[in-house]
Amino acid sequence: FVSSCRQSPIHMWDAVTGQLRSSYRAYNHLDEIVAAYSLTFSLDGTKLYGGFNKMIRVFDTSRPGRDFQKRPTFTGKVGGQPGIISCLAASPQGGGLYAAGSYSRGIALYYEPDGKMVCVFEGQQGGVTHIAFSPDGTKLYSGGRKDPEILCWDLRKPGQILFVALRHVETNQRIYFDQDSSGQYLFSANHNGHIYVWDTKRAPIQRTPDTDFMLEPISVFRAHDDAVNGVR
Repeated sequence: FVSSCRQSPIHMWDAVTGQLRSSYRAYNHLDEIVAAYSLTFSLDGTKLYGGFNKMIRVFDTSRPGRDFQKRPTFTGKVGGQPGIISCLAASPQGGGLYAAGSYSRGIALYYEPDGKMVCVFEGQQGGVTHIAFSPDGTKLYSGGRKDPEILCWDLRKPGQILFVALRHVETNQRIYFDQDSSGQYLFSANHNGHIYVWDTKRAPIQRTPDTDFMLEPISVFRAHDDAVNGVR
């Protein structure tokens, strides 16, 4: 697994022994080390994607050091993905597809081999803090800071929201969600100490014609007396 912290390289650790295996260094235009805000591996583990300010850097995991590929996400022109790349996820179906979320509230899909941007989604109320593909790769879930909505995007019709799942997210703290191995059940932590569970196979409800479809939880239980920021 990998870790990142301020003014330090990206470190890869041995999950069994806990020993440092390798380090990957990102530098800015002043030749200073810059830390990644988000990290994820490619599906085959040969690439490590790092999220930076208006930039994704791609490292070859077999070549530790300061060699990396720079992929700007925003150049100041129309389009692109501005802001800090706050979260990353690789598609479980392969094909070189990966997604990036930013604090500017945008989510973009990119394709290998050159990291070409395919499309951009916008819909979160706050900066995007977590994204995750469904196990079959047909859907993408996203959540934001100070944003109670988990959005489910249909990747077969890019930009279309399949449903919204509501939770309690009241600060800038990252509040994570997860799925079971089948992708049927969605779980989320909450600021109120509860865990919410949704069955994604159930039909969502549209309360009025001009609102998104809402998915109601099938289970809610109190897991802690304080905020719960993650489930697994």
